Amino acid sequence: RSGGGGGGGGFPIVVPNPPGQGGDPGTPPPGGGDGDGDPGTPPEPPVTPVLGCADLAGRTIAAGQIGLPTQGATVVSATAVAAGASGNTLGSYCQVRGTIQPMDANAPVINFAVNLPEAWNRKAIHFGGGGFNGRLIDGTEPVRFGPADKPAPLALGYATFGDDSGHQSSSITDAKFAVNDEALANYGGNSLKKTHDVAMALIQLRYARAPQHAYFLGTSTGGRDALLHIQRWPADYDGVVANEPALNYSGTRLSNIAVGRALYANGGAGWMNLAKTLLVQKTVLAACDRLDGANDGIVSNVESCRQLNTQILASLRCAGGADTGDTCLSDAQLATVRTIESPLEFTSYSLANGVRRAGGYNLLEGTLVAGPFTSRDLGTRRTPGNPATSADANQYVTGDQWAKYFVTRDAALDTLTFDPLNPGAYTARVEAVSAITDATDADLRPFFSRGGRLILLHGQADEVIS
Repeated sequence: RSGGGGGGGGFPIVVPNPPGQGGDPGTPPPGGGDGDGDPGTPPEPPVTPVLGCADLAGRTIAAGQIGLPTQGATVVSATAVAAGASGNTLGSYCQVRGTIQPMDANAPVINFAVNLPEAWNRKAIHFGGGGFNGRLIDGTEPVRFGPADKPAPLALGYATFGDDSGHQSSSITDAKFAVNDEALANYGGNSLKKTHDVAMALIQLRYARAPQHAYFLGTSTGGRDALLHIQRWPADYDGVVANEPALNYSGTRLSNIAVGRALYANGGAGWMNLAKTLLVQKTVLAACDRLDGANDGIVSNVESCRQLNTQILASLRCAGGADTGDTCLSDAQLATVRTIESPLEFTSYSLANGVRRAGGYNLLEGTLVAGPFTSRDLGTRRTPGNPATSADANQYVTGDQWAKYFVTRDAALDTLTFDPLNPGAYTARVEAVSAITDATDADLRPFFSRGGRLILLHGQADEVIS
């Protein structure tokens, strides 16, 4: 199962080249060294630097070397990290940190991290972030969902890099940056291209050659970033891994708001406390665990469980439909369960690329929104804060931030008054934001036609990204 937007699981689906789009789908691109090339070809020897680490400090990357408008980039620090340094398990490498300057003097800089190993395997990996980002992704993490004993890519000789998406915050649920157009565009994908181009320039400086192969790895927002990049700049990466991608980004945030409205409208009549939420989950497990032939505490036969939705909801209903305590659900609370479960259908307008739907969540098929296996719960109070806080439903917190700062740019907005199916005067703005942030262009032929590879995975029990 997926941990929703920050952890999770699922089985990877490898998408080959479409017919006639170049390359035998069964033939990986050439390479070698760690299993991404011909297994019969010995790996090439690692590349050693031609420029010392300290010589990178203070270097500038001209605006003309970056494929989107900036005022250039500056290396703030370049620190040699020895293989034997205390706590270092990543080998010898040059730790580069720097900034990319905005065009708008009121926009934040983009902070970037680039790690350049002493023994380079000729390959590079860009790591994506999560949530609303705001913290620097430093490129030192292992591959998500890879073998537990597999060293991090940097330790295997990859040049790695990441960024903070063009703003700085201590919280990945803080969207205040989006009131600035350039900061929003950076989060919407532009920081990815800018960071990629700066990293390529630094790799060229360090080793006097470009990478033989380059990849992107991302989860949740980072999975969205992986798909955004190959949709907008299909020549930059040879392969990407998109874990539980928030690709229908605006649809997800509109769904967040719909869930919040169901929970908190009419004085919070539809809000469910922890006991009631756990009751839903336990009832589903009792009805559906055995459907795959194994009583193992996991709902694996999701579609057969879905056929029991009506039966499960009926068994949960309080007599007469009024709230009579924690052993049943009122009609308003059952309506909340249906809202969480059901897709959101946009009939009066479309999101980017003609998208008119945001998927629901499998709450009635085993998804957990409360209990020890998730921190993304429905909150502890029936009246949310304005702004919403960690005392409120996790989904509503992000929807509230999105409505306030991405769309209306009104920090005092009561998001419960925002109708996701009919945004009224804000409809055009929702459509414009969707075009900036969503990764829903399904035509990946430009990426596949040059031999690109995509690994896309998602958990059926994800409680954050449908």
